[in-house]
Amino acid sequence: MAITSINLFRGLGDQAACAGAEARHRQARAMEQDTADRIALEVRTAYYDLKAARDQRAVAAEAVEQASEAYRILSRRYESGLALMVELLAGELALRDAKLRRIRAEFDARVAAARLRWTAGVLEDDGES
Repeated sequence: MAITSINLFRGLGDQAACAGAEARHRQARAMEQDTADRIALEVRTAYYDLKAARDQRAVAAEAVEQASEAYRILSRRYESGLALMVELLAGELALRDAKLRRIRAEFDARVAAARLRWTAGVLEDDGES
């Protein structure tokens, strides 16, 4: 003796449950794609921020070299009596300001490198910033 159960009609409940599961699956896929897109955007933004910070660091280093040379020339002119003390002090201030901008650019480059590593999911420091 065997007992069998045949589901002839359950008010389209099986079909509705299947459609609901399919809709939830599509929603989960869309959320997954949205998350992947946001992560990719964050990584791209962090990369370009790092590139800009490195460029700024190079510009700041060049500015320090130029300010150093200008200060050296002003020092020689002052020693020769061709420049005023105020001009020499202004040159020194410009040099210090350029050095401060270089330090800030270095800091920004390191922060940008750390942000890129963080957004890319890299935990160890590769030593380059």
